[in-house]
Amino acid sequence: MIRGLKKFFRADTSEIISAYFDGEKIFIARLTEKFETVEVEADGAEIEQLAEKISRECRQRGWKTSLVGFCLREGGIQ
Repeated sequence: MIRGLKKFFRADTSEIISAYFDGEKIFIARLTEKFETVEVEADGAEIEQLAEKISRECRQRGWKTSLVGFCLREGGIQ
């Protein structure tokens, strides 16, 4: 499955970061040869705060952030 996802993006896909915000927590997933996830508290955060929390968490873990996909639940941030 991961191999198929990497072929789909057709760029340097040695590392892909995906983030989802559900209104209370940010769920970050990292795809490399293995799959890693992390949850970050972010209740009531604005979009700029979410981006900073994602960037900080990735930096602390040594994850590259050149390819990041970010999803919001329907209705976005209120």
